[in-house]
Amino acid sequence: METWRQRFKRLRETYFGNVWDILTWLSLAGIFLWGIAKAAGWINTPLIIELAPVLLAAFSFGRFFQEQKEFKNEMHQFKNETCKELTGLSVRLFHMESMKLKRAP
Repeated sequence: METWRQRFKRLRETYFGNVWDILTWLSLAGIFLWGIAKAAGWINTPLIIELAPVLLAAFSFGRFFQEQKEFKNEMHQFKNETCKELTGLSVRLFHMESMKLKRAP
């Protein structure tokens, strides 16, 4: 049975891997709360302050695309490593087949 600390650690590692993930989630929460408050009429602010959610959204989208780029690089590296391993495997199989043919009567 896992303790609350283990569950919290798993949750933190899943959704909040680093500081940038935490900032992204906070910015998205800020946009959501701002939208609710603005729709309810609780916020009547000048234009410069109304642009804050747009900046938060831009940060979130930038972070999202950065994560996608990192994922793409990791997948590219994985593909290269897999291709090297498969090439080595095919060479070994070729040698095994050629040895079988030499031994066959």
